[in-house]
Amino acid sequence: MNERERFTAVLRGEVPDRLPWVARLELWYEFHSANGSLPERYRGWSMWDIQRDIGMGILARSDYYRKKLQGVEVVTRDRGNERLVEYRTPVGTVSTRHVIGSDAAPLNAGGKAPGAYWYETEHMIKRVEDYAVVEYIYEHTLVEPNYEDIISKAERLHGDGYPLPYGADRVPIQDILIQLIGYNDVYFELADHLPQLERLLGVISDYHRQRLWPVALEAPTELVAIRANLTGLMTSPAIFERYFAPYTRELSALLHKRGKKLATHMDGEPGQLLRSIRGSGLDVIEAFTPAPMTGTTTGQARAAYGPGVIIWGGVPSAILCPDLATDEEFEAHMSKLFREIAPGHAFILGVGDNTMPQASLERVKRVGELVRERGKLPIPTSS
Repeated sequence: MNERERFTAVLRGEVPDRLPWVARLELWYEFHSANGSLPERYRGWSMWDIQRDIGMGILARSDYYRKKLQGVEVVTRDRGNERLVEYRTPVGTVSTRHVIGSDAAPLNAGGKAPGAYWYETEHMIKRVEDYAVVEYIYEHTLVEPNYEDIISKAERLHGDGYPLPYGADRVPIQDILIQLIGYNDVYFELADHLPQLERLLGVISDYHRQRLWPVALEAPTELVAIRANLTGLMTSPAIFERYFAPYTRELSALLHKRGKKLATHMDGEPGQLLRSIRGSGLDVIEAFTPAPMTGTTTGQARAAYGPGVIIWGGVPSAILCPDLATDEEFEAHMSKLFREIAPGHAFILGVGDNTMPQASLERVKRVGELVRERGKLPIPTSS
């Protein structure tokens, strides 16, 4: 079996010949490619070819829809390491501000430091009057399918990975928490302006149901991912059950009728939400990040989620970095991981969340070797 066949077998509730090992290498590759520090053997290689060479299955995120604003003028201004974006509408203007992290290298000609990302420091909603403007923006956002990206990546992968449909929009409550208001202020808004926040939540949810969901339901894939960037440290069980789970239950039921599964990105602390995932409609927890980067082990998650939820992750990016974990600690974590997931059903091995620039490519390669040595299913409980 190839990696896509193994991955698909797990989605279907089947048992492949061994654990699928499908993960991301973007951060590592982008940093070293931009800085001219790729290992000599791999200079001039594509990221996917490097992953093939080291025995790492490829997670190819796919932008499966495009968005277009109508009646909204977007004005962007860059100043050094700062970017200001204004959204001008007939009902008012909102703005966002992004900066490059202070530890990043100077910007290159493309307006971005090698291997760095823009961080949002000012969000759209800063005052109560901004709610109506943001509602207008969502009500005037059009969506069209981009299935050709899924199809193209599936063809180019040649069975070496999985093209994961992954849209730009988060689950509505997470978009409000993270993107539109920000964690610094959102809990004040929940207390001070709950009617306005819940009205906006309804507008965003309608936008999803009417424009995004039809595209997801027709996507040429068996798995659809919704962005969430979940962490129990900021999304409490109460918030999850009131605002998050109703959305995922409704969408999941529709996807199941089409023979599809629903995944979400949970790269943060899973502990507080351990008992919330089962029954939430989520079929796959992607980017699962265990201890030592969080306070939760893979074994604890496996027991809490039950056999009906697929865990995709288990390899914390920190143990791939020699300056953060010794070779002995790396090997011990991997041995413990195989014991925790035995017999290995409903599990896809991956990195939580991404392979960092500091990671040792030899350790990434070693993960593939261990999968071939010890990942044959079913994994013995004494492994």
